[in-house]
Amino acid sequence: FRRTEVKISHVMWPFAVMMFLTLVFLALFTAYGGGRWHRTTIDINTGESSGTCYAYPSSWPYMIALIILIFIPTALVVVMAWKTKDIDSSLSESSWIFTALLSQFEVFFIAIPVFIILSKETIDAKFLGGSTLLFCFAMSVLLLVMLPKFRAVH
Repeated sequence: FRRTEVKISHVMWPFAVMMFLTLVFLALFTAYGGGRWHRTTIDINTGESSGTCYAYPSSWPYMIALIILIFIPTALVVVMAWKTKDIDSSLSESSWIFTALLSQFEVFFIAIPVFIILSKETIDAKFLGGSTLLFCFAMSVLLLVMLPKFRAVH
């Protein structure tokens, strides 16, 4: 067993690299493949129409690059959580972080087909599905990491 001191510079450079690459991908998407607005008339008599934004020509290369970019640190977190799972839970949240990430993968694999189905329906259904997906991602980490600490204190 060896004690290692973690300094801010050990953590900040990977964060800075990831942030820079994310901004580069998003800037390239905005400059070369940004969204286009398309409005379709539903009823010509009432003037009712529906509009949507779509990527032109395609957003898949940028999305795949961002998904890979997001997957790299997530995989590293899972590896580190697995390596530190034997540390006492009062000193480490690694077991809860590992559980939270597994629940996020589960939500991801269940929600993506549901989200694809909802995207073909109304915009309200798509918005509700996306909001629920984001809520589940945020709350899984928040509750699984913070709730045991809160219960131990109170």
